[in-house]
Amino acid sequence: MSRASSSRLSEAPQRVTHSNRMSMVDATPQGKQPAFGKLNIPKPQSGTSERTSFFGSRTSGAGMARDSAFGGADKFLIEKGFPGIVSVKSLQGPSTKEFLRIFEFLYCLIDPTFQMPTSKVEEEVPRILKDLGFMSTDNYLSAGRYPFPLSKSSMFSVGAPHTWPQVLGALIWLIDTLKLFHDYSAETYHKFMQGADTFEEEDNEYLANLKKLYSVDKDLLVSMEEKYRMLSDKVARMEKESQMDRLESKRVEKVKLSTDLQKLKSYRNEVETLKQEQSRLQHILSNQKFTSADIERDIWEKRELQKTINSLNKSLELAQQHMWKEEIALTKVKETAEEKLAEYHKLARKLKLIPNPLKKMITDVEEECSRLKNKTFVLEESMEQVNSNISEKANDLKQLRAQIRRVDKQLEHHMQEIDSEEQKWAAEMENVEKHRTLLEKKVTLGYDDAMEELKAAKQQYQIVLQETKEARRTVVNNLAGVFTTAIDHLSIVDK
Repeated sequence: MSRASSSRLSEAPQRVTHSNRMSMVDATPQGKQPAFGKLNIPKPQSGTSERTSFFGSRTSGAGMARDSAFGGADKFLIEKGFPGIVSVKSLQGPSTKEFLRIFEFLYCLIDPTFQMPTSKVEEEVPRILKDLGFMSTDNYLSAGRYPFPLSKSSMFSVGAPHTWPQVLGALIWLIDTLKLFHDYSAETYHKFMQGADTFEEEDNEYLANLKKLYSVDKDLLVSMEEKYRMLSDKVARMEKESQMDRLESKRVEKVKLSTDLQKLKSYRNEVETLKQEQSRLQHILSNQKFTSADIERDIWEKRELQKTINSLNKSLELAQQHMWKEEIALTKVKETAEEKLAEYHKLARKLKLIPNPLKKMITDVEEECSRLKNKTFVLEESMEQVNSNISEKANDLKQLRAQIRRVDKQLEHHMQEIDSEEQKWAAEMENVEKHRTLLEKKVTLGYDDAMEELKAAKQQYQIVLQETKEARRTVVNNLAGVFTTAIDHLSIVDK
């Protein structure tokens, strides 16, 4: 069979119960097996004995049922030009090869491009019948009560007494479908030749005949639609209730996550603030007036200055001692000179020995002595000023030393604070990261659970929807498949 025809025919669903067709096969009494196959061969009678009927001749009921069951099939095959010998006897128990020839001929009336496969025929024939709407054994229990379930094993022994009735029922069902199809095609073609473009009456009649052939139960369809509607309402109500519960839980979780998010944002803001403070302190530390090199250099200069001060103090003490000694000696010399000078002046005045030029010189010497005394006094004041300056520098040095110690302590304190803050906020950041990871895991798990619940609900809904639509799709697809076959046949006939 071609792929196109098989794919088209596979869309046809499984047909519904057709109890009327049972009469075509079961019309033969079950107690009289000679109606089918090799069991109808009469046993040889003894030559010495003769059976005599006291009631006269009678009509065989089994033969009547056999003729009624086979008559339609053999006549149809003869009318359609089956290329083989067709008789009631040949239809009582044909071989598998003969059955396949009959089946191929009948199916070619539906699909002229069909060719019987050369391998796995026992699988293809039940599948084709299943696609047409005739049910195989694999799905017999799940689809409904079909009169002639076929199995793969039945294709190996078609003419057997336990197999042939089911296969014959399938052939008769296929022949009835072909009769309806050919009648519909002939009638619509006749009206088409007369100029008609639409065939609504013929379509309705054809669909009615197909429903009658398939024994479509309208009440069952109505009940299935009602069941589908009830189940849909129930599913919608359950989804709404479940959605409300999940919505409430998600709202609570959303509030909790929002609170955690605010905390996380506040933590991050504090971390940013501390980072900015750390940058500011680092900037101050890097841009402050005294660096480590400056401090070392000041310490070294302080030591050198201290050494210089000590040496100068010693020199100053020695100079002061020498100065005091010289001053004492000078004072003594001056006192002696002044005493001698006073005595000389006294004698010179008495003797009138001092001339006028000498008087002037004496006056000049006295003025020079007065000037030198004033100069000595100025030098002493300058020395005191130098000593006071040295004391001030020493005090400044002490202040610088104290400031250096304070800066060192402040720097060490700031470094310790920065280290402690870094450790603290590193721990805080680690805790925040752990908390964020935990929150992400919780959110992911909650989302996965919600998606799993939604997926399960959708699967349940699809299962219910599939079950409720199965009966409707069975009939509708059967009718659509047969109608499509009819249109294809008409197009082939027109060509």
